[in-house]
Amino acid sequence: METAQSGEEKISYEKVLSLIQDLVKENKLRQEEADRRQEEADRQMKERAERLREESAGRKEEEEQRKKEFDRQMKERAERLREESERRKEEFDRQMKEREEKLKKEEDKKNKEFERQKKEFDRRMKERDKRLDKQFSRWGNQLGEIVEYMVMPALPKKFKKLGLEFYKAYPNAEIIDRENDIITEVDITLENSEKVMIVEVKSKPTTIDVKEHIQRMHKIRRYADLRGDKRVLLGAVAGMVFKENVKQYVHKNGFYLIEPSGESFAITAPPEPAEY
Repeated sequence: METAQSGEEKISYEKVLSLIQDLVKENKLRQEEADRRQEEADRQMKERAERLREESAGRKEEEEQRKKEFDRQMKERAERLREESERRKEEFDRQMKEREEKLKKEEDKKNKEFERQKKEFDRRMKERDKRLDKQFSRWGNQLGEIVEYMVMPALPKKFKKLGLEFYKAYPNAEIIDRENDIITEVDITLENSEKVMIVEVKSKPTTIDVKEHIQRMHKIRRYADLRGDKRVLLGAVAGMVFKENVKQYVHKNGFYLIEPSGESFAITAPPEPAEY
């Protein structure tokens, strides 16, 4: 019994050992297969990685080539654009220069024509002034008669409408006071008990005539004071032709302005009549 049991245990042990050896062998084979597969996988991964590296290097090189080609194209395009821009700028500058030269020539031509017309106008105006001066000169010889027989009789009535009533009017008064160096002439004098109107008559009054009339007013004022005449002196300028600036100058100095109006004449009062 013991012998049989011992034999069974031996068999079982050997069987177990064999099984273990088979398992070890099987595990070794599996391990070897796993190692082989791992090596194959590593090899494949390495090959894949190498291919990827090579592909990446190829793509990088291709990308570099593309980039270089793109840069070259951009550079060529930029150069063409620069050249085109310069060409257009040069063309624009040329056209502008031609236009400026054309405009300058036209402007010079217009200026020359304007200067010619201006000179012609000035020449005609001078000729007209000369003709008028000759006419005024001829009229000036008759001015005293015109003043005496036409203008002077109507002056009191005209001034009355402006609130100035004169009961006496006479032409061509002379003041000669050599002792006090007062010598002057008055074309028309109008008087009342309080005021005296001194009228200077010119065919074509100028600002110089107005200034001389101011001096005349001061002389007459001094002459009247020396004789105890305290009446207020007023001044007026009469003319056949007035320039606008002379009219303004007459009123600016406080003188009444007498000028032709229709078949008669009109008197315009200054904003502030000057009293001497």
